[in-house]
Amino acid sequence: MKARRGHPRREALGILARVEEGAWSHRLLASVQARLPAADDRRFLHHLVLETLRWQGALDRVVEPHVHGGFRNLDPLVRAALRMGLLQAARMDRPAAIAVSSTVEALKVAGAGRACSLVNAVLRKALLGGAPRLDAMQTIPAWIRRRWECRFGLDKARSIVRACLEPAPSTIIVRPDGPDRSEVLNTLVERGAEVRISHFHPLALEIERAGRRSAPQGEREGPWLMMDAASALVAYLTRPEVEGPIVDLAAAPGGKAALAAMLWSKPVLAAEKNPARTLRMAERFHRLAEACASSALRETETLVADATASCGREATAGVVLLDAPCSGTGTMRRRPEIRHRLTIEQIDHCRREQERMLDAAARWVRPGGALVYSVCSIEVEEGRTQVSAFLARHPGFIIEDPRKFLPLEAHDLVSSADVPLLETLPGEEGMDGFVAARFRRV
Repeated sequence: MKARRGHPRREALGILARVEEGAWSHRLLASVQARLPAADDRRFLHHLVLETLRWQGALDRVVEPHVHGGFRNLDPLVRAALRMGLLQAARMDRPAAIAVSSTVEALKVAGAGRACSLVNAVLRKALLGGAPRLDAMQTIPAWIRRRWECRFGLDKARSIVRACLEPAPSTIIVRPDGPDRSEVLNTLVERGAEVRISHFHPLALEIERAGRRSAPQGEREGPWLMMDAASALVAYLTRPEVEGPIVDLAAAPGGKAALAAMLWSKPVLAAEKNPARTLRMAERFHRLAEACASSALRETETLVADATASCGREATAGVVLLDAPCSGTGTMRRRPEIRHRLTIEQIDHCRREQERMLDAAARWVRPGGALVYSVCSIEVEEGRTQVSAFLARHPGFIIEDPRKFLPLEAHDLVSSADVPLLETLPGEEGMDGFVAARFRRV
């Protein structure tokens, strides 16, 4: 049967199946917008896909005993249907009969009619005693939970797991060159939004509930940047103290570079090795520069470059920012599939790649200049251990206390250990998990 356009459950099945095969949910969700013109359908699709991915581990535990022949042997589309059907009953308060019938209908629309009887039978068995209570601790693989329990303690680890099940809030960073935060807050409230002020970031607002005309869907809509508050705090660490350009390596999508240019009224050289991402970043800078008449943003350059390659600009930068590729465990609310894909080998691969990039980034920094390192990971290998290893390899750099550069509101987020770092955990005041350090070349 040919798939019907504009069917949110059918779209959800297709996305979930493709995610299991390696695609990313946020990209697929963005790509189907045109097929779902109704805003309610788009919201339902986003909620259904992301909630199914967040609760997938616990959903599988309930469904697996009812599948003869092995749950893992099923087609990805069929596994997606079983998870999605159970999720609707267990987490979305849909009556069992409706959860089953709507899922079976979506499977037919998706062209997988032969699997409908199996999905119908398995879901009815799983829901025979009513909607099951899902165990939040089963949503994170056991090996990751054990790591977090060893590092943070049992209670804190459980808190992190629960935070990873919550949708990430829509956060805006009010542009420092525009109206102040209270003005923007009042405007959004007048339009019917429920807005919360961030206690850790002087420019951040969290949109808890959108009004009919108020929800910021992009940076074209108002005097703000769309970015997580923890990510935006990293930009404060780029404050220049010596002459020389600000350089952002691995800069895409460009939020930190744009905010740094606005904060310090100083152009940034934003380098990114992926040409397509570099082009999108340049377009973002141009759009923001036009909106706020920022000469610093207008003069900000983009460069297609590999951060680990020889640059020919050694010892010229006043500040270098390296927001390095990482495991992403601090962003599981936004990228829920990370929990199902990550391996210990991948964490070690990220650590080694970050080490190479840090060594290369250090060559850009002029004497007296700064190197800022950040990752959206809460794994110790990518954070504190990586920072300590860099200092051991580079005696010409010293660690600086982030509180010297951060706004007063964020000082409590700096660890008090021998190596002071900006550290946030998922869900902490609505923020993602981040680690950031600032080194100075002596």
